[in-house]
Amino acid sequence: RTIYVVTSTYLRTNQVAEMVQLAQTLMLVPDVYWIVTEDTRLDNEFLLLDGDSVHIRSTRGVSVFPVGLAKDLQLSTPVVKEGRFSGWYDDFEGDLQFPVEFAGFAFSVELLLKEEGLLRGLGVPPEKMECKAELCTKVFVWHVESKIPNPVTRYLCDTRYDGTNLRVLEKQVVIEGKACYYGPPLQ
Repeated sequence: RTIYVVTSTYLRTNQVAEMVQLAQTLMLVPDVYWIVTEDTRLDNEFLLLDGDSVHIRSTRGVSVFPVGLAKDLQLSTPVVKEGRFSGWYDDFEGDLQFPVEFAGFAFSVELLLKEEGLLRGLGVPPEKMECKAELCTKVFVWHVESKIPNPVTRYLCDTRYDGTNLRVLEKQVVIEGKACYYGPPLQ
């Protein structure tokens, strides 16, 4: 199955080293497409390109547009009345909130850079998300930097995490050599 990886960049002294490191890692993964958003003050767009479609060049936020020669109706389009969106014209069957062709929408890369907004937009509540990495008891993804990180506060030791996967993970992850103490209170 194809994997799409989106990496946003930002200017820093070790940017090239980190991008080369990530590129070398991704070269080992079969059937992966790497999308790098450029470090710029300009807005960028993310277009979902079909091989048999022609696309627009710019968008703000999310944009939708007509797609000709689509399916039986030969047209898939948002319906606009008096300058405002009023529905969809498409032959998708079923009760879809967005009956739009894959080639009929684009969105700004800024939306990808806002993790909270992107995840909320997917409409999947956290309790319905699939917990990967052996029910989140293994660390397979690391946020790496080519510098020594600043010391961190140990929120991991908070007792509200007792009985959760964090107790398993803390044995795998040593942060600045600190560990939580679970014995009797120290005198």
